[in-house]
Amino acid sequence: MVNVIVTENINHQKNQSKKAKSSFDGCLLLMLSPFILIFLFFFILSLVAIPEFPKVQSKARASAVKNVLINGLKECLDRETKKESDLSLNSVESFSNTNVSEGYKIKAIGQNSCFRARAIPLNTKDTWFEAELDRETKEISKKCGDSTKYGCEEGNTW
Repeated sequence: MVNVIVTENINHQKNQSKKAKSSFDGCLLLMLSPFILIFLFFFILSLVAIPEFPKVQSKARASAVKNVLINGLKECLDRETKKESDLSLNSVESFSNTNVSEGYKIKAIGQNSCFRARAIPLNTKDTWFEAELDRETKEISKKCGDSTKYGCEEGNTW
């Protein structure tokens, strides 16, 4: 009879030990589940976002350099209106600010004037952009090199 009680007591302790261990495992899993979900979220996000990043960069560069060209032509017209003597490309602050036109080199086209400028890409992924201000009509014509690249539309305009 003593043998039966000892065996039951041992079995009872084993069952309690198993319950305590499974309770601890469940608690641990419950505590870690938010971190697992966050990890999965960022893992899936990286699979989707990383391949798109170069496209976004190219669009941003194209947009920025087109703004530089338009702002530079407006600055050039302003300099002419104020009867400034130097209307060269280098006299216009927008054209000479290399931080804004990152990835492009801005050059004057034809005579050394700020009324017609071209942004030439420093890599082959992007295309060139050109803007010219008609001094009489004050209209701006916009051209680009490759309509298959970002920022350049069909017919090589932007």
